[in-house]
Amino acid sequence: MSKNNLPIRIELPDNFFDVEIRSGYRVDERMKKVWAVELDLLNEFIKVCEENNLNYFVGFGTLLGTIRHKGFIPWDDDIDVIMPREDFDKLLKIGNKVFKHPYFFQTPSSEEKSFFRTHPQLRNSLTTGAILEDIHKDINRGIFMDIFVLDEVSEDKVLKHRENLNRYRIIGNIITASLNLECSFDKKIKRVIKYIFFRLFYNPKKLFSLFHKEASKYRGKGYDLLAHTTLLYQDSAIWNKADWENYKLMTFENLPVRVPLGYDNILRKHYGDYMTPHRSNGNLHGEILLNPEVSYKIVCK
Repeated sequence: MSKNNLPIRIELPDNFFDVEIRSGYRVDERMKKVWAVELDLLNEFIKVCEENNLNYFVGFGTLLGTIRHKGFIPWDDDIDVIMPREDFDKLLKIGNKVFKHPYFFQTPSSEEKSFFRTHPQLRNSLTTGAILEDIHKDINRGIFMDIFVLDEVSEDKVLKHRENLNRYRIIGNIITASLNLECSFDKKIKRVIKYIFFRLFYNPKKLFSLFHKEASKYRGKGYDLLAHTTLLYQDSAIWNKADWENYKLMTFENLPVRVPLGYDNILRKHYGDYMTPHRSNGNLHGEILLNPEVSYKIVCK
């Protein structure tokens, strides 16, 4: 255990856990402990990327926080990174080998139980970070950081591309959803029928592979756009490729991180007036069970 009984390896300044007012928002010691676990995950991720010559950028709320706060947005509770497709695919192949306990590289391939999510998450297994829908699932529910991918896309084929990817998401949710949710008998019957039908043709690992085959179908086709296909495949998350072609190092809390040179265009496209702090840019996950000091195996019993 590290300072404040946190299961982390990163060295942090002595005053890191002090209560802080950031952009008029009070950040208490508990949130600082969550941030410490997140920073430790990011530090481990960066180390793996550097050791394996993988490119990455901080993205979304983490990119916004880097530019506006030189660290976390005061009401944010996670880390987002995004990788070019080539580097992302390499990480998928080695992730289970290079991340050692307490770090866990979570994909449908690394979970023994039925699990589907379109993007990997790096988790700390000695902590708790369970979103509402996962609290009672038998999966790793440690505090996590999100790892997204940038895919080349064709402007005139976005709608069809998005539709195909959403189809895999829906099927994945059906075959991994709890069948014990409170609902009418008729709805339960329909869910069971859909579950059995799709289970005949798909499993989470196969769906994950099919999803990313579809997501990367325009790779190397010479298109000038890149999109965040795995989660927020919206118009605001489709950018000019040139904005992501290079990076510079900037400070996020105490870590040097890679920031795309076109960050201003990227953030304006996604958030609008991103330099004015308000709760719509950079959000908490909502209903999430967080405990940076105790494992989900105990908290979620």
